Amino acid sequence: MEIIKNGDKKVVSIISKKSIPEDALYRTSGFVYPYAENGVNLLRNTLTGQVAKLTENEWTAFEQLAKRSESYAYISENGLTELVKLRFIVENDYSEVVQYKQVIEILSMMNRKKPGLKTYTILPTTGCNARCIYCYEQGIKTVTMTRETADRLIDFIRETRCDDEIKLSWFGGEPLLGYETISYICKALCDRGVPFKSEMVTNATLVTREMAHTAKILWNLKKMQISLDGMPEDYEKRKNYYLPDKHNHETVIKAIHYFADEGIEIQLRVNFDRENIPRMKNYLDFLKAEFGKYENISVYLGLLSQEKYSEKCVELYREMFELQKYMRQTGLKQGSKEKKKPHIKMNYCMADSMDSSIVIDPQGNFNHCEHLPENQSWGNIFDGCTDKELYEKLKKPALIDEKCKSCTFLPYCTPFYKQGCPGWFDHCAEYMAMKTEYSLSSIISSLNKETQE
Repeated sequence: MEIIKNGDKKVVSIISKKSIPEDALYRTSGFVYPYAENGVNLLRNTLTGQVAKLTENEWTAFEQLAKRSESYAYISENGLTELVKLRFIVENDYSEVVQYKQVIEILSMMNRKKPGLKTYTILPTTGCNARCIYCYEQGIKTVTMTRETADRLIDFIRETRCDDEIKLSWFGGEPLLGYETISYICKALCDRGVPFKSEMVTNATLVTREMAHTAKILWNLKKMQISLDGMPEDYEKRKNYYLPDKHNHETVIKAIHYFADEGIEIQLRVNFDRENIPRMKNYLDFLKAEFGKYENISVYLGLLSQEKYSEKCVELYREMFELQKYMRQTGLKQGSKEKKKPHIKMNYCMADSMDSSIVIDPQGNFNHCEHLPENQSWGNIFDGCTDKELYEKLKKPALIDEKCKSCTFLPYCTPFYKQGCPGWFDHCAEYMAMKTEYSLSSIISSLNKETQE
Protein backbone atom coordinates (compact mmCIF):
# COMPACT_ATOMS: atom_id res chain seq x y z
CA MET A 1 0.00 0.00 0.00
CA GLU A 2 1.24 3.45 -0.93
CA ILE A 3 -0.31 6.84 -0.10
CA ILE A 4 -0.04 8.83 -3.34
CA LYS A 5 -2.05 11.85 -2.15
CA ASN A 6 -1.51 13.02 1.41
CA GLY A 7 -4.80 14.75 2.10
CA ASP A 8 -5.34 16.87 5.19
CA LYS A 9 -2.64 16.36 7.82
CA LYS A 10 -4.86 17.75 10.57
CA VAL A 11 -7.72 15.35 9.84
CA VAL A 12 -5.34 12.41 9.45
CA SER A 13 -3.77 13.15 12.83
CA ILE A 14 -7.20 13.45 14.48
CA ILE A 15 -8.63 10.13 13.28
CA SER A 16 -5.55 7.91 12.86
CA LYS A 17 -5.29 4.96 15.22
CA LYS A 18 -2.19 4.54 17.33
CA SER A 19 -2.97 0.91 18.21
CA ILE A 20 -5.21 -1.70 16.60
CA PRO A 21 -7.54 -3.94 18.67
CA GLU A 22 -6.79 -7.54 17.78
CA ASP A 23 -10.12 -8.86 19.09
CA ALA A 24 -12.31 -6.71 16.81
CA LEU A 25 -13.98 -7.47 13.49
CA TYR A 26 -13.23 -5.10 10.63
CA ARG A 27 -15.06 -3.70 7.59
CA THR A 28 -14.38 -1.14 4.88
CA SER A 29 -15.11 2.48 5.78
CA GLY A 30 -18.24 4.12 4.41
CA PHE A 31 -16.08 7.15 3.62
CA VAL A 32 -13.92 5.24 1.14
CA TYR A 33 -14.50 5.23 -2.62
CA PRO A 34 -12.66 2.47 -4.56
CA TYR A 35 -11.64 2.93 -8.19
CA ALA A 36 -9.62 0.78 -10.59
CA GLU A 37 -8.43 1.62 -14.09
CA ASN A 38 -5.76 0.13 -16.37
CA GLY A 39 -4.43 -2.13 -13.63
CA VAL A 40 -4.10 0.71 -11.08
CA ASN A 41 -6.17 0.29 -7.90
CA LEU A 42 -7.00 3.37 -5.84
CA LEU A 43 -8.95 4.17 -2.68
CA ARG A 44 -10.05 7.71 -1.84
CA ASN A 45 -10.88 8.58 1.76
CA THR A 46 -13.44 11.37 1.50
CA LEU A 47 -12.90 12.43 5.12
CA THR A 48 -9.12 12.83 5.04
CA GLY A 49 -8.65 13.45 1.30
CA GLN A 50 -5.98 10.75 1.14
CA VAL A 51 -5.62 8.50 -1.90
CA ALA A 52 -4.06 5.05 -1.43
CA LYS A 53 -2.66 2.85 -4.19
CA LEU A 54 -3.06 -0.90 -3.61
CA THR A 55 -1.33 -3.92 -5.08
CA GLU A 56 -3.49 -6.58 -6.74
CA ASN A 57 -3.34 -8.80 -3.63
CA GLU A 58 -4.27 -5.89 -1.34
CA TRP A 59 -7.09 -4.89 -3.69
CA THR A 60 -8.50 -8.42 -3.73
CA ALA A 61 -8.35 -8.57 0.06
CA PHE A 62 -10.03 -5.16 0.35
CA GLU A 63 -12.81 -6.25 -2.01
CA GLN A 64 -13.40 -9.31 0.17
CA LEU A 65 -13.62 -7.07 3.21
CA ALA A 66 -16.28 -4.98 1.46
CA LYS A 67 -18.45 -8.10 1.25
CA ARG A 68 -18.07 -9.33 4.82
CA SER A 69 -16.33 -8.45 8.07
CA GLU A 70 -13.02 -10.12 8.88
CA SER A 71 -10.79 -10.61 11.91
CA TYR A 72 -7.53 -8.87 12.74
CA ALA A 73 -5.68 -11.97 11.56
CA TYR A 74 -7.11 -11.43 8.07
CA ILE A 75 -6.05 -7.77 8.18
CA SER A 76 -2.52 -8.64 9.24
CA GLU A 77 -2.06 -11.55 6.84
CA ASN A 78 -3.09 -9.44 3.83
CA GLY A 79 -0.97 -6.38 4.66
CA LEU A 80 -3.92 -4.10 5.41
CA THR A 81 -2.74 -2.87 8.82
CA GLU A 82 -1.82 0.62 7.58
CA LEU A 83 -5.28 1.00 6.03
CA VAL A 84 -6.77 0.37 9.48
CA LYS A 85 -4.52 3.00 11.06
CA LEU A 86 -5.59 5.55 8.43
CA ARG A 87 -9.29 4.59 8.74
CA PHE A 88 -9.77 3.19 5.25
CA ILE A 89 -10.77 0.09 7.20
CA VAL A 90 -12.65 0.42 10.51
CA GLU A 91 -14.04 -1.70 13.34
CA ASN A 92 -17.58 -2.97 12.89
CA ASP A 93 -18.95 -0.80 15.70
CA TYR A 94 -17.14 2.35 14.55
CA SER A 95 -19.52 5.29 13.94
CA GLU A 96 -18.21 7.36 11.07
CA VAL A 97 -20.88 10.05 11.43
CA VAL A 98 -19.89 10.59 15.06
CA GLN A 99 -16.22 10.72 14.05
CA TYR A 100 -17.05 13.20 11.30
CA LYS A 101 -18.87 15.50 13.74
CA GLN A 102 -15.91 15.33 16.12
CA VAL A 103 -13.51 16.24 13.31
CA ILE A 104 -15.64 19.27 12.41
CA GLU A 105 -15.76 20.41 16.05
CA ILE A 106 -12.00 20.02 16.55
CA LEU A 107 -11.14 21.77 13.28
CA SER A 108 -13.53 24.59 14.15
CA MET A 109 -11.65 25.15 17.39
CA MET A 110 -8.28 24.94 15.63
CA ASN A 111 -9.31 27.31 12.84
CA ARG A 112 -10.85 30.14 14.82
CA LYS A 113 -11.09 33.23 12.63
CA LYS A 114 -10.02 36.72 13.49
CA PRO A 115 -12.92 39.05 14.32
CA GLY A 116 -14.30 41.13 11.49
CA LEU A 117 -15.49 40.57 7.93
CA LYS A 118 -13.06 39.17 5.38
CA THR A 119 -15.17 39.11 2.19
CA TYR A 120 -17.63 41.70 0.89
CA THR A 121 -19.71 40.65 -2.12
CA ILE A 122 -20.95 43.94 -3.55
CA LEU A 123 -23.61 44.53 -6.21
CA PRO A 124 -23.00 48.02 -7.65
CA THR A 125 -26.09 47.47 -9.79
CA THR A 126 -28.75 44.88 -10.54
CA GLY A 127 -28.95 46.16 -14.11
CA CYS A 128 -27.52 44.16 -16.99
CA ASN A 129 -26.89 44.65 -20.71
CA ALA A 130 -27.91 41.04 -21.36
CA ARG A 131 -31.17 39.16 -20.96
CA CYS A 132 -29.85 35.63 -20.45
CA ILE A 133 -32.62 33.13 -21.00
CA TYR A 134 -31.52 31.15 -17.93
CA CYS A 135 -30.88 34.06 -15.52
CA TYR A 136 -32.21 33.49 -11.98
CA GLU A 137 -32.46 37.27 -11.49
CA GLN A 138 -35.19 37.76 -14.09
CA GLY A 139 -37.83 40.13 -12.81
CA ILE A 140 -35.63 41.77 -10.18
CA LYS A 141 -35.97 45.54 -10.15
CA THR A 142 -33.03 47.42 -11.67
CA VAL A 143 -31.30 49.47 -8.97
CA THR A 144 -27.95 51.25 -9.17
CA MET A 145 -25.90 52.23 -6.14
CA THR A 146 -26.00 55.94 -5.33
CA ARG A 147 -23.01 58.01 -4.24
CA GLU A 148 -24.56 58.34 -0.78
CA THR A 149 -24.78 54.55 -0.44
CA ALA A 150 -21.24 54.14 -1.77
CA ASP A 151 -19.92 56.61 0.82
CA ARG A 152 -21.68 54.79 3.64
CA LEU A 153 -20.45 51.44 2.26
CA ILE A 154 -16.86 52.68 2.39
CA ASP A 155 -17.29 53.62 6.06
CA PHE A 156 -19.07 50.33 6.77
CA ILE A 157 -16.14 48.35 5.35
CA ARG A 158 -13.68 50.31 7.48
CA GLU A 159 -15.79 49.73 10.59
CA THR A 160 -16.42 45.99 10.14
CA ARG A 161 -13.38 44.57 8.34
CA CYS A 162 -10.84 42.20 9.85
CA ASP A 163 -7.24 43.32 10.35
CA ASP A 164 -5.96 41.37 7.34
CA GLU A 165 -6.34 42.12 3.65
CA ILE A 166 -10.01 41.95 2.69
CA LYS A 167 -11.61 40.70 -0.52
CA LEU A 168 -14.12 42.68 -2.57
CA SER A 169 -16.18 40.40 -4.81
CA TRP A 170 -18.01 42.40 -7.48
CA PHE A 171 -21.29 40.89 -8.64
CA GLY A 172 -24.50 41.98 -10.36
CA GLY A 173 -26.50 42.29 -12.56
CA GLU A 174 -23.55 43.13 -14.72
CA PRO A 175 -21.06 44.78 -12.32
CA LEU A 176 -19.21 46.63 -15.08
CA LEU A 177 -22.30 48.79 -15.60
CA GLY A 178 -21.22 50.16 -12.22
CA TYR A 179 -17.64 50.75 -13.39
CA GLU A 180 -17.48 54.28 -11.96
CA THR A 181 -18.91 53.15 -8.60
CA ILE A 182 -16.35 50.35 -8.35
CA SER A 183 -13.51 52.78 -9.10
CA TYR A 184 -14.88 55.30 -6.58
CA ILE A 185 -15.06 52.71 -3.78
CA CYS A 186 -11.65 51.23 -4.56
CA LYS A 187 -9.95 54.63 -4.70
CA ALA A 188 -11.53 55.66 -1.39
CA LEU A 189 -10.32 52.48 0.30
CA CYS A 190 -6.83 52.98 -1.12
CA ASP A 191 -6.78 56.57 0.12
CA ARG A 192 -7.79 55.37 3.60
CA GLY A 193 -5.12 52.69 3.73
CA VAL A 194 -7.46 49.68 3.61
CA PRO A 195 -5.64 46.67 2.10
CA PHE A 196 -7.86 44.77 -0.35
CA LYS A 197 -7.97 42.63 -3.44
CA SER A 198 -10.86 42.19 -5.87
CA GLU A 199 -12.64 39.42 -7.71
CA MET A 200 -15.46 39.73 -10.23
CA VAL A 201 -18.18 37.77 -12.06
CA THR A 202 -18.91 39.45 -15.39
CA ASN A 203 -19.98 38.88 -18.99
CA ALA A 204 -17.03 41.17 -19.95
CA THR A 205 -18.72 42.72 -23.00
CA LEU A 206 -18.33 46.29 -21.69
CA VAL A 207 -14.56 46.05 -21.32
CA THR A 208 -11.96 48.24 -23.01
CA ARG A 209 -8.21 47.79 -22.77
CA GLU A 210 -8.05 50.88 -20.52
CA MET A 211 -10.73 49.45 -18.23
CA ALA A 212 -8.80 46.19 -17.91
CA HIS A 213 -5.72 48.14 -16.87
CA THR A 214 -7.72 50.13 -14.30
CA ALA A 215 -9.09 46.86 -12.94
CA LYS A 216 -5.56 45.58 -12.48
CA ILE A 217 -4.10 48.71 -10.89
CA LEU A 218 -6.91 50.51 -9.05
CA TRP A 219 -9.25 47.63 -8.24
CA ASN A 220 -6.39 45.20 -7.54
CA LEU A 221 -8.41 42.66 -9.50
CA LYS A 222 -6.81 39.25 -9.02
CA LYS A 223 -9.41 36.83 -10.32
CA MET A 224 -12.54 36.88 -12.44
CA GLN A 225 -15.16 34.55 -13.81
CA ILE A 226 -16.48 35.15 -17.31
CA SER A 227 -19.43 33.14 -18.55
CA LEU A 228 -19.62 31.72 -22.07
CA ASP A 229 -22.32 29.63 -23.72
CA GLY A 230 -20.59 27.84 -26.55
CA MET A 231 -20.27 28.69 -30.22
CA PRO A 232 -21.14 32.28 -31.25
CA GLU A 233 -24.66 31.37 -32.38
CA ASP A 234 -25.32 29.58 -29.08
CA TYR A 235 -23.74 32.36 -27.03
CA GLU A 236 -25.63 35.23 -28.63
CA LYS A 237 -28.97 33.42 -28.59
CA ARG A 238 -28.63 32.67 -24.87
CA LYS A 239 -27.22 36.04 -23.82
CA ASN A 240 -29.82 37.99 -25.79
CA TYR A 241 -27.99 41.35 -25.50
CA TYR A 242 -29.87 44.62 -25.83
CA LEU A 243 -27.24 45.81 -28.34
CA PRO A 244 -26.16 42.62 -30.16
CA ASP A 245 -24.13 44.52 -32.78
CA LYS A 246 -22.02 46.05 -30.02
CA HIS A 247 -22.06 43.31 -27.34
CA ASN A 248 -21.52 39.80 -28.66
CA HIS A 249 -19.22 36.78 -28.66
CA GLU A 250 -16.45 38.59 -30.53
CA THR A 251 -16.56 41.42 -27.97
CA VAL A 252 -16.11 39.12 -25.01
CA ILE A 253 -13.25 37.20 -26.64
CA LYS A 254 -11.37 40.50 -27.10
CA ALA A 255 -12.08 41.41 -23.47
CA ILE A 256 -10.67 38.09 -22.24
CA HIS A 257 -7.43 38.91 -24.05
CA TYR A 258 -7.36 42.37 -22.44
CA PHE A 259 -7.70 40.94 -18.93
CA ALA A 260 -5.32 38.05 -19.60
CA ASP A 261 -2.65 40.43 -20.90
CA GLU A 262 -2.86 42.25 -17.54
CA GLY A 263 -1.98 39.00 -15.77
CA ILE A 264 -5.38 38.61 -14.10
CA GLU A 265 -6.45 35.04 -13.37
CA ILE A 266 -9.50 34.18 -15.49
CA GLN A 267 -11.91 31.30 -15.11
CA LEU A 268 -14.07 30.76 -18.17
CA ARG A 269 -17.33 29.15 -17.14
CA VAL A 270 -18.79 27.45 -20.21
CA ASN A 271 -22.50 26.89 -19.63
CA PHE A 272 -24.10 23.86 -21.21
CA ASP A 273 -27.45 22.16 -21.44
CA ARG A 274 -28.89 19.30 -23.46
CA GLU A 275 -29.32 21.56 -26.51
CA ASN A 276 -25.79 22.93 -26.95
CA ILE A 277 -23.69 20.08 -25.55
CA PRO A 278 -23.35 18.34 -28.97
CA ARG A 279 -21.32 21.35 -30.15
CA MET A 280 -19.28 21.73 -27.00
CA LYS A 281 -16.26 19.72 -28.13
CA ASN A 282 -15.80 22.04 -31.10
CA TYR A 283 -16.05 25.03 -28.78
CA LEU A 284 -13.41 23.62 -26.46
CA ASP A 285 -11.14 23.26 -29.49
CA PHE A 286 -11.78 26.94 -30.25
CA LEU A 287 -10.90 27.96 -26.68
CA LYS A 288 -7.72 25.90 -26.80
CA ALA A 289 -6.63 27.59 -30.04
CA GLU A 290 -7.60 31.07 -28.78
CA PHE A 291 -6.30 30.97 -25.21
CA GLY A 292 -4.04 27.93 -24.94
CA LYS A 293 -0.92 30.08 -24.59
CA TYR A 294 -2.18 31.78 -21.41
CA GLU A 295 -1.23 30.21 -18.09
CA ASN A 296 -3.69 32.49 -16.28
CA ILE A 297 -6.79 31.27 -18.18
CA SER A 298 -8.62 28.09 -17.22
CA VAL A 299 -11.92 26.59 -18.34
CA TYR A 300 -14.65 24.75 -16.48
CA LEU A 301 -18.02 23.44 -17.60
CA GLY A 302 -21.17 24.49 -15.78
CA LEU A 303 -24.52 22.76 -16.14
CA LEU A 304 -27.32 25.32 -16.22
CA SER A 305 -29.27 25.27 -12.97
CA GLN A 306 -32.54 24.50 -14.75
CA GLU A 307 -31.01 21.23 -15.99
CA LYS A 308 -29.78 20.24 -12.50
CA TYR A 309 -33.35 19.59 -11.48
CA SER A 310 -34.33 17.66 -14.61
CA GLU A 311 -34.55 13.87 -14.95
CA LYS A 312 -31.66 13.90 -17.43
CA CYS A 313 -29.15 15.75 -15.25
CA VAL A 314 -27.15 12.58 -14.47
CA GLU A 315 -26.84 11.84 -18.17
CA LEU A 316 -25.70 15.40 -18.83
CA TYR A 317 -23.14 15.24 -16.02
CA ARG A 318 -21.81 12.02 -17.49
CA GLU A 319 -21.31 13.80 -20.81
CA MET A 320 -19.67 16.68 -18.96
CA PHE A 321 -17.04 14.44 -17.39
CA GLU A 322 -16.34 12.87 -20.78
CA LEU A 323 -15.75 16.38 -22.10
CA GLN A 324 -13.43 17.04 -19.16
CA LYS A 325 -11.42 13.97 -20.13
CA TYR A 326 -11.23 15.40 -23.64
CA MET A 327 -9.98 18.71 -22.22
CA ARG A 328 -7.31 16.84 -20.28
CA GLN A 329 -6.20 14.99 -23.41
CA THR A 330 -5.95 18.18 -25.48
CA GLY A 331 -4.10 20.06 -22.75
CA LEU A 332 -6.78 22.71 -22.20
CA LYS A 333 -6.20 24.04 -18.71
CA GLN A 334 -9.09 23.18 -16.45
CA GLY A 335 -10.32 25.15 -13.51
CA SER A 336 -13.18 25.08 -11.05
CA LYS A 337 -14.95 27.46 -8.71
CA GLU A 338 -14.13 25.03 -5.94
CA LYS A 339 -10.84 25.67 -4.18
CA LYS A 340 -8.42 22.90 -4.90
CA LYS A 341 -7.48 22.08 -1.36
CA PRO A 342 -6.95 18.57 0.00
CA HIS A 343 -8.71 19.19 3.30
CA ILE A 344 -12.29 18.89 4.42
CA LYS A 345 -14.50 21.90 3.80
CA MET A 346 -15.15 23.97 6.90
CA ASN A 347 -17.30 26.39 4.92
CA TYR A 348 -19.21 25.41 1.83
CA CYS A 349 -19.90 28.97 0.70
CA MET A 350 -20.57 32.48 1.98
CA ALA A 351 -23.97 31.43 3.36
CA ASP A 352 -22.43 29.34 6.13
CA SER A 353 -19.61 31.76 6.97
CA MET A 354 -21.65 34.78 8.00
CA ASP A 355 -19.10 35.77 10.64
CA SER A 356 -16.58 36.56 7.88
CA SER A 357 -18.61 37.14 4.70
CA ILE A 358 -21.52 39.35 3.65
CA VAL A 359 -23.48 40.29 0.50
CA ILE A 360 -24.47 43.95 0.02
CA ASP A 361 -26.93 44.99 -2.69
CA PRO A 362 -27.07 48.41 -4.46
CA GLN A 363 -29.32 49.83 -1.72
CA GLY A 364 -26.99 48.68 1.03
CA ASN A 365 -29.12 45.74 2.22
CA PHE A 366 -27.41 42.71 3.77
CA ASN A 367 -27.76 39.14 2.58
CA HIS A 368 -25.92 35.87 3.13
CA CYS A 369 -26.06 34.57 -0.46
CA GLU A 370 -25.47 36.26 -3.79
CA HIS A 371 -28.19 34.09 -5.34
CA LEU A 372 -30.88 35.47 -3.04
CA PRO A 373 -30.35 39.25 -3.25
CA GLU A 374 -33.92 40.17 -2.30
CA ASN A 375 -34.68 37.44 0.24
CA GLN A 376 -33.85 36.97 3.89
CA SER A 377 -32.22 40.35 4.47
CA TRP A 378 -31.60 41.04 8.16
CA GLY A 379 -30.25 44.59 7.97
CA ASN A 380 -28.39 47.23 5.99
CA ILE A 381 -25.27 49.39 6.08
CA PHE A 382 -27.18 52.39 7.47
CA ASP A 383 -29.03 50.75 10.38
CA GLY A 384 -26.94 47.64 11.02
CA CYS A 385 -28.71 44.41 12.02
CA THR A 386 -32.46 45.06 12.08
CA ASP A 387 -33.65 41.45 12.46
CA LYS A 388 -31.51 39.69 15.06
CA GLU A 389 -33.76 36.62 15.15
CA LEU A 390 -33.43 36.02 11.40
CA TYR A 391 -29.67 36.62 11.53
CA GLU A 392 -29.20 34.04 14.30
CA LYS A 393 -31.41 31.55 12.47
CA LEU A 394 -29.40 31.87 9.26
CA LYS A 395 -26.09 31.72 11.10
CA LYS A 396 -26.94 28.57 13.04
CA PRO A 397 -25.23 25.48 11.50
CA ALA A 398 -27.57 23.10 9.71
CA LEU A 399 -28.04 19.60 11.07
CA ILE A 400 -26.90 16.63 9.00
CA ASP A 401 -29.86 15.50 6.93
CA GLU A 402 -30.96 11.90 7.55
CA LYS A 403 -30.60 10.97 3.88
CA CYS A 404 -26.98 12.20 3.95
CA LYS A 405 -25.73 10.29 7.00
CA SER A 406 -24.93 7.10 5.09
CA CYS A 407 -23.44 8.83 2.04
CA THR A 408 -19.79 8.27 1.13
CA PHE A 409 -19.53 11.95 0.21
CA LEU A 410 -20.90 13.36 3.47
CA PRO A 411 -17.60 15.19 4.22
CA TYR A 412 -17.93 17.07 0.91
CA CYS A 413 -21.41 18.42 1.60
CA THR A 414 -23.18 18.54 4.97
CA PRO A 415 -23.54 20.00 7.54
CA PHE A 416 -23.86 22.75 4.97
CA TYR A 417 -27.06 21.49 3.37
CA LYS A 418 -29.93 23.87 4.04
CA GLN A 419 -33.39 23.66 2.60
CA GLY A 420 -33.69 26.13 -0.28
CA CYS A 421 -29.98 26.27 -1.13
CA PRO A 422 -29.72 26.79 -4.92
CA GLY A 423 -26.63 24.55 -5.02
CA TRP A 424 -28.42 21.46 -3.73
CA PHE A 425 -30.05 18.92 -6.03
CA ASP A 426 -31.49 15.39 -5.80
CA HIS A 427 -28.75 13.59 -7.72
CA CYS A 428 -25.79 14.97 -5.78
CA ALA A 429 -24.51 11.48 -4.84
CA GLU A 430 -24.39 10.32 -8.46
CA TYR A 431 -22.68 13.57 -9.41
CA MET A 432 -20.08 13.24 -6.65
CA ALA A 433 -19.36 9.64 -7.68
CA MET A 434 -18.67 10.72 -11.26
CA LYS A 435 -16.59 13.65 -10.07
CA THR A 436 -14.52 11.39 -7.81
CA GLU A 437 -13.97 8.86 -10.60
CA TYR A 438 -12.86 11.64 -12.93
CA SER A 439 -10.41 12.91 -10.31
CA LEU A 440 -8.99 9.44 -9.66
CA SER A 441 -8.78 8.76 -13.38
CA SER A 442 -6.73 11.97 -13.70
CA ILE A 443 -4.38 10.74 -10.98
CA ILE A 444 -3.94 7.42 -12.78
CA SER A 445 -3.19 9.22 -16.05
CA SER A 446 -0.51 11.25 -14.27
CA LEU A 447 0.98 8.09 -12.75
CA ASN A 448 1.10 6.38 -16.14
CA LYS A 449 2.70 9.46 -17.70
CA GLU A 450 5.38 9.55 -15.00
CA THR A 451 6.05 5.85 -15.54
CA GLN A 452 6.43 6.32 -19.30
CA GLU A 453 8.77 9.25 -18.83
